[in-house]
Amino acid sequence: MGSLTAVSPVPASLALEFAGPVPFVRRVVLHQSRGEAIAILCDGEPVCLAMFGSIGKRRAEIACHFGPAAPRNMRKLIRFAQLTLSRMSQTGVLVFARAGNRTGERIARATGLKHGGFKDRSIWVWKGR
Repeated sequence: MGSLTAVSPVPASLALEFAGPVPFVRRVVLHQSRGEAIAILCDGEPVCLAMFGSIGKRRAEIACHFGPAAPRNMRKLIRFAQLTLSRMSQTGVLVFARAGNRTGERIARATGLKHGGFKDRSIWVWKGR
């Protein structure tokens, strides 16, 4: 297996590779990727598009779109996410995600996010590993 490469800023053509064929999803991904985003490639193949949305000065929400190569590179992706989120939390930023399905919950748990303790059980907060 190859090594991961991070690309930022993310070119529009690369962001659209993660969006699939649905026009609405393509517009949303293109809009979100114009902000703070990182595309992760493995041997030139798109694996993950991670987008960060600022909510105030000390909070950031992370949203991810995964490519077809993600399952076979999941361990590398999780380690990359742990290192990235760890650095962000060292600067005092609270990072959270919304996991809307079982796969998202498994990835959030493996990365080190925990349930935030809110009524909305879909909110996961980075508390370190």
